Amino acid sequence: MFDRAQGFFMPTSQRGYWDFIIFGARTDPHQMTTLKREHFFYYGLLLFAAALPFSVALISLSAILLLLFSFISFKRDRLKASYPERKYLLFFVAIYLLHVLGMVFCKDFASGLYDLNKALPFLTIPLAFLLAPVVSTKQFRNVLSVFFWAVVFSAFITLVKFYLATDQLLLDAQFTGYIHHIRFSLMIVLALAIQVYLMPSSITRLKRWSFVVVAAMVFLVYFLFWQQSLTGLVTFWALLCFSLIIFFYKKASTKYRIAGTLVLFLLVLLPAGYVYRVVSDFYNVDEIKRNELPVKTPQGNSYIHDFNNPFTENGHWVGLYVCEPELRDSWNKRSDLDYDKTDANGYRVKDTLTRYLTSRNLKKDADGVAQLSDEEIKLIEEGTSNYLLATRKASLYPRLYVSVWEVDQYMKTGNANNKSIAQRIEYFQAAWTIWQKHFWFGVGTGNWKVAYKNTYQQMGSDMDESQYADAHNQYLAWLVRFGFIGTVIILFLFFWPVLRVQLSQFPLFGAFIFILVVSNMGDSNLDTHVGGYFFLLFYCLFLTHREYLKPGALRRKSN
Repeated sequence: MFDRAQGFFMPTSQRGYWDFIIFGARTDPHQMTTLKREHFFYYGLLLFAAALPFSVALISLSAILLLLFSFISFKRDRLKASYPERKYLLFFVAIYLLHVLGMVFCKDFASGLYDLNKALPFLTIPLAFLLAPVVSTKQFRNVLSVFFWAVVFSAFITLVKFYLATDQLLLDAQFTGYIHHIRFSLMIVLALAIQVYLMPSSITRLKRWSFVVVAAMVFLVYFLFWQQSLTGLVTFWALLCFSLIIFFYKKASTKYRIAGTLVLFLLVLLPAGYVYRVVSDFYNVDEIKRNELPVKTPQGNSYIHDFNNPFTENGHWVGLYVCEPELRDSWNKRSDLDYDKTDANGYRVKDTLTRYLTSRNLKKDADGVAQLSDEEIKLIEEGTSNYLLATRKASLYPRLYVSVWEVDQYMKTGNANNKSIAQRIEYFQAAWTIWQKHFWFGVGTGNWKVAYKNTYQQMGSDMDESQYADAHNQYLAWLVRFGFIGTVIILFLFFWPVLRVQLSQFPLFGAFIFILVVSNMGDSNLDTHVGGYFFLLFYCLFLTHREYLKPGALRRKSN
């Protein structure tokens, strides 16, 4: 059977599906022509959920529309009835007002306004939920489903884009997506938690599609490892361990607890063993027998053996078997990029070439360069310094190897430039120093950039000024800006609304808070545009609709 609708024919069953997505329930066809004010906020949530994994600009637009739609759907009587419960949303608004209060100490008005702009999620999202109607159970489920599938499609498109581009290596995967890889990895973790929660409901309603949902979840786990965001991976691992502890130890049976202990043991042992293997491989260096080292190259030129050079690549010494005249001559014959110029990453070609040859355990002479393929010459020109990094296959080994190398280089030279892990060490040291000097009230809104710059210079940091940044730890970032007293106030305002409820009754809400707490130890997510809107949207959504988050709630029939 077919019904005429909007000038085209559509099967009745298909009409029912779109009624369900758009209105959150099956509705009378005659009612669909008249949009109710209450529906607008729901549309805004759908747009927001779909925009999060795709576009910073769309996120901003969605935030504006969500607040606008909340005003459109606003009813005074409903606010009076819901205010006793929703008043805790104003706690988030108070955090924004604390940022405004910090402007009293601001010495750079432009930087202060920049900070206030970053903190806007604390103002706009809670106000929108304060004024808006409660969405129905089905609409709530639809918002979660749209977010999950938006994350899946964003990940899939990113993967396809990466492998269609022939000039990218695995370490470039973090820069391929639509939004910052850390924020996207956290969206993946939450999307997986959401689908685990929705699974019983999905199986009941969509039995034929259960396999597709499970396949999508497996794909997201694969993508999380493929993109190699360490913050996201650690958060995922921590949530998995925490969830298993809760699940197994709630079971009274001894066999469940034994099984849970074994699973947790493996979850700790296997990653630890893998990391140990990477570190062990890195520091498993060649034994040097000075008297047996060759003095001449096969072409009769002299080798230089620099025993004071402490650096290695894959356990081989960078300072041994070096004949620079042969290197320069052989390289310039193979490449149009001069030996004394810089590669695509800004490093000297001579250094990148030397490291790459060392990683392959080739001597740094004419014969060594001759053994490089044309593809390897191109890789060196692009800044690849180790053959282990010249891969497009999914593996955590290259990312972990780079992390170990960065720490090793930093410990030996004190230079953190272009080294993510090493930079975080200096960021932490600088933030801690600033907080100790401004213990009680911090430096104030807008003043942190100058405070960090001065501290890095006082520390004698070798980092370029362009790489100066904040603590990359949300809690320490708050301590720097607002001091001990301000941070305690923020933590109270931020977590008190959820501490009022018993999180054990709302597993998905608990998982979300866990993701929030853990991930903000590894980055200042709430100080970023995407991170702030992402976390505030779901915090407010879960807080105001937490009754839907009780186990089995979404399987009950509701409007």
